[in-house]
Amino acid sequence: MDALVYPSFVKGEVNAPPSKSYTIRAIAAAMLAAGKSTIINPSSCDDALAMLNIAHSFRAEIKFNNQNLEIQGGLKSNPEIIYCNESALTARLMIAIAALSENKITITGSGLSLIHISEPTRLLSISYAVFCLKKKQKK
Repeated sequence: MDALVYPSFVKGEVNAPPSKSYTIRAIAAAMLAAGKSTIINPSSCDDALAMLNIAHSFRAEIKFNNQNLEIQGGLKSNPEIIYCNESALTARLMIAIAALSENKITITGSGLSLIHISEPTRLLSISYAVFCLKKKQKK
């Protein structure tokens, strides 16, 4: 079978569907940033909404602007409890962010287990490093 192919140009715009994982990570980064961050076309899944609630509990200013999300971060407060819903990614990120605080912060959620939270980090020995840091603080 022969086919003739002619040179041509493709023109247009593609809107990719929002990513749950990228949205959660972007919200975490925006929480840490001192200035205003804009997340374009964020996911509105339950896990991303849990992360937004956490950002709000750290006193981040959150505005919805059309299809975008604007977050003024800076970690202005330290909540005592961080509820991650069922998002293991959110729990893993919040362990690192909570370690920045000098206050005790409890990270909890529904349907989460230590296996979900620690398994992706197990091979990198991060779980062990967190354990060592906690042990050192108690002395």
